[in-house]
Amino acid sequence: MTRPLTGYDTDDAEWQQFVKWLQEDSGSLFWITGNPDSGKSTFIKFIQDDERTLQALETWRDTPTIISHYLWKTGGSPNQHNLRGLLCSLLYQVLLNDRHLAIQLLRDSLALSAKDDETDWSVDELKALLFKGLRSTPRSYFVLLDGLDEVERHPGSIGQLLDLVHGLLAENQVKFCVSSCAERPFELGFNHTPHTSWRMQDLTRDDISEYTHDFLRTVGLDSEDLLDEISRTILRKAEGVFLWVYLVLANIKLGINHYDEDWVGIQERIGILPQDLMELYRDMLSRLDGHREVHIAQAARLFSISRLLNAPDNPLWFDCTIVRLTIASNDQFLERFSTANELPNMRELALACSHTLKTLPSVCAGLLEADTGYNSDSADSHEDMTEQGLFSNSVHVGFTHRTAMDFLDSDEAQTMFRSRTPKFEDTVSDCLTSSIIEQLLSNDRNYRFPQLGILSRYRGQLQISQQHHLLSLVHRNAAELMHSWLFSSQPNISIFDVAQEGFLSYVDGYIDSVETGKPSAELIH
Repeated sequence: MTRPLTGYDTDDAEWQQFVKWLQEDSGSLFWITGNPDSGKSTFIKFIQDDERTLQALETWRDTPTIISHYLWKTGGSPNQHNLRGLLCSLLYQVLLNDRHLAIQLLRDSLALSAKDDETDWSVDELKALLFKGLRSTPRSYFVLLDGLDEVERHPGSIGQLLDLVHGLLAENQVKFCVSSCAERPFELGFNHTPHTSWRMQDLTRDDISEYTHDFLRTVGLDSEDLLDEISRTILRKAEGVFLWVYLVLANIKLGINHYDEDWVGIQERIGILPQDLMELYRDMLSRLDGHREVHIAQAARLFSISRLLNAPDNPLWFDCTIVRLTIASNDQFLERFSTANELPNMRELALACSHTLKTLPSVCAGLLEADTGYNSDSADSHEDMTEQGLFSNSVHVGFTHRTAMDFLDSDEAQTMFRSRTPKFEDTVSDCLTSSIIEQLLSNDRNYRFPQLGILSRYRGQLQISQQHHLLSLVHRNAAELMHSWLFSSQPNISIFDVAQEGFLSYVDGYIDSVETGKPSAELIH
């Protein structure tokens, strides 16, 4: 959302209403509702981060503090979507910038100092301490809770959550804004509470319409009548879900650039596109099914690599760039380096990356996308990519949305890709080999054997022969990979790094090879 909170015209009455609510001492709740994936979380984040929110709140109270919690059902720890985690998060934020309050609470209850872990706390203890803390400080808080409908479901959980919201709302120094889907329990729960409610689909209607018109013009739709008609259809079917619009427009672009569709055919297809996101992914993926086996296998490989490289706990150097994805999916590059230590030259790598960028939308049916300034559908040359920097301006590749990964976990997608998906250990091996090649080509000497940490993390999924193969690649390129000139003339110093990571069978084999002058069987694999 980019529309301002201040300085609006007569069409911005809803924003005037929100700012007035921020400024007034009404004790009412502000409830953001909307369909799944309609942008509620994005809107809550916008409210939290925009400095004008705090400016408006300062009319309500002097020096208010904004605290928040985002309930997420997908991924993360259980505390990310249960009541205990919510209470821990709010209590931590209250105490974070109030050292005196923290000391006071510790003095009042010495037993608190014995708490070492969040599991040491009961929900009732956390709730009591949060309310005590709020009542013991002169500070005021603007609380943002996103995704109430994502809370862990068990008997009574919705009731407990609503009780907490109502209890906090009753505190004089607390102002509350929440978001959720418009589920019946929340409608009933807030029915007797003074509140203002917004529907995201009403707020985003004009933005979606403008975005759709602009996009259709950029892909060559010149007829204003047809443009308006297609835009109205998309707006009606989207029901405020911007992600649906984004996927459909990407699908339109794919049809024009890769399948030679005309606008009449596109209009007909939009009319029958499913409104459910999972069904829409199914429709997008159905285009792959008509392609040759090699294309489906290529998509499966790219999905596997992207999943591994986009894992949330990966270090920054191991993320999914177009260079790393291209090398990891190129058997020729991998084979030449593994067998002969031969690196691709910059020209052929740039050409390969350009090809990956151009074919990514059609090969992966729009489920993967590159975050780039390049127009992947134009005739990008390898010279253009080199000039803009293969390594200095890394192009990131990721899934269109987390729901795309959810769909790939579905039974239907698993059936389609299961026999074509590489083994996990092969994907790890390809990605690690790719990172070594990239480090050598980019002259990056900032890290000393960073691959060892990743290799150690996944050792349980790798066969011994694969571990030794990857260790051998690192070891024999030690002089190049080490950033210090002191060690570059002594590449064998890397054996200590290998030993420190616990790869003792490789170390034993290496020592045997040094003593006998012959390569150990362990190192030949």
